[in-house]
Amino acid sequence: MVPKGWALLTVGDIFDVQLGKMLNKAAKEKQPQLHYLGNSNVRWGEFELSELNSMYFSEREINKYKLEFNDILVCEGGEVGRCAIWERHNSQILYQKALHRLRVKGEVVPR
Repeated sequence: MVPKGWALLTVGDIFDVQLGKMLNKAAKEKQPQLHYLGNSNVRWGEFELSELNSMYFSEREINKYKLEFNDILVCEGGEVGRCAIWERHNSQILYQKALHRLRVKGEVVPR
């Protein structure tokens, strides 16, 4: 039962959900190598950025996997659901397959 005045929605109704890029042999070898966030970089409510891995991303992949201000990253493994909100402007950071990116649609406040 939903309280009066509330709406029952799915995550997909209010967020664009995108799984990160899968690491593969070609991505480890091609250039340029760009930094990305993995599961180990996401903490509860914050990011650990002191050790970032890198791999190759094509121009199309950069556009697809580049984080934007207020994107939410959610861990798929380990502590499932561990998440943090990316609150940096003009960054060139990407993310890997162990993470799901939630980008708000409309007037939703990510927090």
